[in-house]
Amino acid sequence: MTGSLFARKTWFTADLHLGHERIISLCNRPFETVDEMNKTIIEKWNERVDPQDTVWVLGNAASGAMHTPPRSTADGLVLCNQLHGHKILVAGDYDQCFHGYWDGNGAQTVARRDFWTAQYRDAGGFADVVTGKAMLKRTGKPVIVPLRPEFGMAPVLSVQLSHFPRAGDSPLDSSDRYARYRPRPAGASKVDPWLVHGHVHNAWTVNGRQVNVGVDVWDFAPVSAETLLSVITEGMPSCDCSGESHQMGTPGCVLNGG
Repeated sequence: MTGSLFARKTWFTADLHLGHERIISLCNRPFETVDEMNKTIIEKWNERVDPQDTVWVLGNAASGAMHTPPRSTADGLVLCNQLHGHKILVAGDYDQCFHGYWDGNGAQTVARRDFWTAQYRDAGGFADVVTGKAMLKRTGKPVIVPLRPEFGMAPVLSVQLSHFPRAGDSPLDSSDRYARYRPRPAGASKVDPWLVHGHVHNAWTVNGRQVNVGVDVWDFAPVSAETLLSVITEGMPSCDCSGESHQMGTPGCVLNGG
């Protein structure tokens, strides 16, 4: 279960929140309706991603009810099946298959998690689902994906994947949540690996050795492995907008933390 650049393109994204009407006002998304938001995210995704590509979805893919066939576009999980590619979900706090999911009626149970994991595969079209601490169930190791294979003198450059950053939360919350599911810092004597994550919406794009691939700071579209490699090795380019013309969702925009 590894994405790479060897044969097909690899993409990363997070926090689509398909079918989640309230996310528009919570994150100041530039949409009038949830239908418009769903349509825009699906179109931008499918314009970029080919069916044979791999897409890592780092949590919070969809919200809303699930009906098959969908009764409305609020059926966010069913909408995920319209998205191209070999999709792998690293579950976040809004995903009902998430190990730490809380729906107001009580903590997650094994039976509920297994049921929803199957639904994400069957109704949502996800090829694989990581439900816990962003670790592969078969190995117990963190999800690590190579952005650049070893080529000539250039070393392998790999990133760790998680819905959550090591520290920090979205602008909607005053304190870090889900501490037990966050990747741990390497320690004072070691360098943290680059972490690709979501969860923080438009709080930042790059924060130390962390890159947020949430749609709110990437024009509501997936980010390619090549783009991430450029950001990590060369830095985030400045946005082209200035003054009052700054646009929410523009990669690198100062409104998104640069």
